[in-house]
Amino acid sequence: MTMSYEPPSGAEDLAAQAEQVARERDQLEQEMALVRQRRAERPSVAYQPLSTIGDVAGDMASTVGPVDVVKAGAVIDPDGMEYELDGDGDVLRDGEDKPIPKGDYERDENGVALLDDAGRPFERWPHDTIEYKGRKIQIKKASPEALQAMSLSTSDTLPAETQLRIYHRYVDSHISMRSRVELMDAMLAGEFTMDDYRELFKLIAKAGSGRPTKPSRA
Repeated sequence: MTMSYEPPSGAEDLAAQAEQVARERDQLEQEMALVRQRRAERPSVAYQPLSTIGDVAGDMASTVGPVDVVKAGAVIDPDGMEYELDGDGDVLRDGEDKPIPKGDYERDENGVALLDDAGRPFERWPHDTIEYKGRKIQIKKASPEALQAMSLSTSDTLPAETQLRIYHRYVDSHISMRSRVELMDAMLAGEFTMDDYRELFKLIAKAGSGRPTKPSRA
């Protein structure tokens, strides 16, 4: 918008030009606000696979034939943020209905990020995995210091409450949150017992003694 003004010849002329500048500034701000509103309301676009190109006149449809478009791995918003998708290709949202940014998460067999009960994605477990009673359980190899602490905790000089706290802290520190939630669910369903939990504790201790089920990345 180009604005030109004549040098003011008096107070009234100066006041009139000031009013004109104010009106034009208000109009410009309204136009900019409208542009921002339209940009915010613009929906994100996720590319879906197409089986055909649609209706094409004459022989062109048979000439061109089917077209396959690869589905995008995530949705990108106008600010360039990339989001996770659910199994239907829609934006995956957390427990507060906020879109989940693309990240390094635990995933199901379809590649969809796994969420906990609060709707938060499980961070990818970078350590070991063992199998017990048909279940894959994510564990972390115990350090020599942790094993020594566990050994000392069995002393009769420690109160039972302290021994129990050390035991639970040890287990919680060496099993991923995802596996802990799955094991608690299995215990509630009667598919996993405290005896199984104790046996799992022994397997974790064995993994920390130099006899892991596979090389650790810890």
